[in-house]
Amino acid sequence: MEVSNRGLSSRLWILGLSFFLLQIFPYIVFGFGYIPGIISIPDLIDLILYPFVIGLTLYSIFTFLVRKEDNIFLKYLFVCLLILHIEGHGLHWAANAIDVTMGHTVGVPTALHEYTYFLDEHLGHWLLFYALFGMLLYFLLISIIKDRDENIENHWLVNQIIAFIFGFSLIVAGIEAQIPYETIAAGLIFLAIPMVLLRQKLREMFKKRCLASCMFSTGLWIVIFAAIYWLLFHGFPQPSE
Repeated sequence: MEVSNRGLSSRLWILGLSFFLLQIFPYIVFGFGYIPGIISIPDLIDLILYPFVIGLTLYSIFTFLVRKEDNIFLKYLFVCLLILHIEGHGLHWAANAIDVTMGHTVGVPTALHEYTYFLDEHLGHWLLFYALFGMLLYFLLISIIKDRDENIENHWLVNQIIAFIFGFSLIVAGIEAQIPYETIAAGLIFLAIPMVLLRQKLREMFKKRCLASCMFSTGLWIVIFAAIYWLLFHGFPQPSE
């Protein structure tokens, strides 16, 4: 039976586009400037919208892929990853706000500055991005192993556009979060899993597997944009620098 792809493809579009609009676009428009008491306009947009838009979109993809009869472990695994992701977002945002404010304050002890920097740039980012990569990998594996997106007609060109946007956004955000190599590794995994699990059906994937083909292409664009960035800047300096 042919299944409508509207529900799944629209969720993927919302995820990729909203991640770009919340994590990348505000800095293009407003820059990285500091506003006392507010931190910055992009930070406020991130704080107010990100947990709800991204969190609910990730949950909606989960509800599309996971069925009532599935093992309870699968359900709790996703919930744990989503909790870690949102926890990492809150930790990163709060620590970043304090760290940036201290950078504009005279007489802050070095040890305190270093600790908030660790909470922001390391622990917060690890929880935020590792959990996000984990959820994307979770979606990809379930969609293939349980055939949850099999025979869902895939509009190849449309998915390529959102994969392009999402792949670009993930690698730029990963570089700013100081985890470029982890992001590249995630992209390579998104490429490898369909190649290993689908094998001879890889060509068919682009026609009838909406999520798998989108994640495969997202992984490809992560690697391509990472290579372009490295060649242009001779490494992975943060965009804010």
